[in-house]
Amino acid sequence: MVEVFELSADPAVAGHCIEEPSSWAGTPADPDGWFLQRRDRLTSSPTGVFCATAANRVTFERKDADDDLWRAVRLLGGRASRVWSGNCVFRPTGWVAWVTSGTLPPVERLRP
Repeated sequence: MVEVFELSADPAVAGHCIEEPSSWAGTPADPDGWFLQRRDRLTSSPTGVFCATAANRVTFERKDADDDLWRAVRLLGGRASRVWSGNCVFRPTGWVAWVTSGTLPPVERLRP
């Protein structure tokens, strides 16, 4: 599954958004992306959630992440300005409702 989060340039929203990836401490200088994995699984699985950045978007793709890590990463979408998943575009509150309860917003709110 692939999730794409759009970072907001709106100053009113920026304080509540995911930070620009270039400012993340310890971010590898690999333009193709990097993996997030639980510390206790690093010896058995070097993958987890693949992360890549482009323009004002961060893409997360589940590779070998357990359910807890994947849920935690997906909840970051609540801090983005929009989230793309499949053919749906979510606003932050609708995305969090979907991840936490499986409740989809009305169809007209799932369009770009």
